[in-house]
Amino acid sequence: MDGNSVRARSWWWAYFALSVVMNLVSILLARSPLDALNAVFCGLGLVCLWGYIRGLAVGWRQFWAVYLLLNLLLGFVSLALNAGEVPIAMLALATAFVFPLLLANYRYAFKRPEIWGAAN
Repeated sequence: MDGNSVRARSWWWAYFALSVVMNLVSILLARSPLDALNAVFCGLGLVCLWGYIRGLAVGWRQFWAVYLLLNLLLGFVSLALNAGEVPIAMLALATAFVFPLLLANYRYAFKRPEIWGAAN
C-alpha cells in the first residue's frame, strides 16, 4: 500500500469515528421519536461507510442504492422545509459534513464492483 492510500484510508477512518460519535449524540439528544428515528436512519449509513472503508459487502448492493436515494430525498425535503429557519452557514456546514458519507455510499453502491462480485 502506498503512502497516499494509507493517508486516504486514515482520513476515512477518522471521518467514520467522528460520524459515530455525532450520531450517538444525536440519538441521545433526540427531542422527539421522529428525531430519534432520523438519527437511527442516518446511523444506518455508518454501516455502509464501514463496508466501503473495509471493502466488504454488507447486505445487498441494491439496498445501499435505495438507501442512498432515500437519504438524498430526505435531505432535499429537509432543506425545503427548513430553508427559512436555518442560517445558510449552518446548511453549508451540514452539507460539507454529510457529503463524504453520501460520496462513500454512492461509490459503495455503484462504483465498487469488486466488493459485490461474489456477494450479489
